[in-house]
Amino acid sequence: MPGYFSLHSAAATELRCGNDLVGRGDFKAEVLLKCGEPFLKDRYYQSHSGSSECEVVDQWTYESGPGSFFKIVEFERGVVVRILTGGRVTP
Repeated sequence: MPGYFSLHSAAATELRCGNDLVGRGDFKAEVLLKCGEPFLKDRYYQSHSGSSECEVVDQWTYESGPGSFFKIVEFERGVVVRILTGGRVTP
């Protein structure tokens, strides 16, 4: 099991899973097919200024082993909207 990590929230445009790339606009099903199950699934609610409505944001975290960086894929309405780079995976 990897150790802790810190999120420094650098934006990435794509996530490489083997020979496949995941990017903005991909659906959850596509990400699952390309990358498999994430290391962690999380959800939060984001409010928009001037609105009483909240958007559900799903976060899926992937890791590629010690020394690699965590990648956090964010979905809104089932579509990738952001890919963030987290801290380095520690042994």
